[in-house]
Amino acid sequence: MLFALTLTALACAEPELEPAEDCSTEPPTDTSMLAQRSVRIGHLDGATFVPWVDGQEVQSIIGFQGSSMITPYIDLPTEAGDVDGACWWVEIEYLSPIDNLPGGQTGLVFSQEGESMRAGPLFEQPDTSYYGKPVTVRVTVASRDFVAVDEVEIVIRS
Repeated sequence: MLFALTLTALACAEPELEPAEDCSTEPPTDTSMLAQRSVRIGHLDGATFVPWVDGQEVQSIIGFQGSSMITPYIDLPTEAGDVDGACWWVEIEYLSPIDNLPGGQTGLVFSQEGESMRAGPLFEQPDTSYYGKPVTVRVTVASRDFVAVDEVEIVIRS
């Protein structure tokens, strides 16, 4: 009887999770010969991607560790050859008339969402000296086959 209960309990146990996919990738060294694609940075309204537009106010949030951040999504129109789970290199930069501060550089996994390839939310922590002033955010997405760059001027609110 004890053996039967043990087998029943084991059958109900949660399955082991697969380890996360390694999405470490290096940026292309020369993007001048790569195909150009479009990319947009923005947020989700429900499940709908809404690109940021020049002059838009973006509300910061306080993360669980107490840091102030913005949480953008990156969206590219799907093209032939794109696969769900593609790993592409992403860089976000914050440009201002005074100085340029780097954001994050990393490999991100993009999911196919309808007619788009999307990653996010990203947990970006721009310098708080940019809050309340116009700052240009540049997003670059690249692979060995393409590069996509977009810039938008936003105002980050705390």
